[in-house]
Amino acid sequence: MKDEEGQKNLLDRMSALELKTVFQDETLKEMNFWLFQHQQTIESLEKTVILLKDKLKDIQSGEGDSPEEPQSAPHYTHR
Repeated sequence: MKDEEGQKNLLDRMSALELKTVFQDETLKEMNFWLFQHQQTIESLEKTVILLKDKLKDIQSGEGDSPEEPQSAPHYTHR
């Protein structure tokens, strides 16, 4: 009887370890997915920062698109 209980206990432990391994694999896959997504976002933000820095340099050096002069409001005369 002890031998059967020992085997059952061993099978239960192996089953629990297998379930834990599957869960850890799925968690790792999900974490890798989100890590990849975050890396893509960071790369996109880095490119945007570089473009904005270049645009700022152009504006500061006077080579960028010159902002249009704000139009003054029309002046009305009273009759």
